[in-house]
Amino acid sequence: MEDLNRDEMVKYFVNLLTEKFSSSELETMPDESLGRKIRRVLGVQAMAGLLKDLTPEQMAEFEAVMASFR
Repeated sequence: MEDLNRDEMVKYFVNLLTEKFSSSELETMPDESLGRKIRRVLGVQAMAGLLKDLTPEQMAEFEAVMASFR
């Protein structure tokens, strides 16, 4: 997803949101709520991009740290 251009990103989010919400839900959704949903998706995508570059040892350390927060 990191190599997508603006138009592709817009298309991605439109497809994602229309899978999850009806058109009437999207029309009445406050901008703040829509913005939060988009930021969450971007955050997950960024985290996934960071995690894919970790070595197995780094991934094990990351998982151990995350487990300590549960």
